[in-house]
Amino acid sequence: MNTDGEVPTTFWVTVQFQKDGPRVKGQWTKYETADQKYLGFVGDYGSRPGTTVSLIEEIPDGECRVRRTWPENQARSMSAP
Repeated sequence: MNTDGEVPTTFWVTVQFQKDGPRVKGQWTKYETADQKYLGFVGDYGSRPGTTVSLIEEIPDGECRVRRTWPENQARSMSAP
């Protein structure tokens, strides 16, 4: 909860090294920070075959929206992190 009493939006970055494999994830309340982490993970791991990196926005009511995915041709739907 922030100082205004509101629950902030959460941004998740997930890295998955193989389909249906475990995910590594982190969360941030600032989009800019999460986007920097996303870009870093794409740079570090994006060339590995089968790796998926996603930036997901979770709003306070629990709804999730995929903001960015690498590789870009991946499906745009994803379950909550």
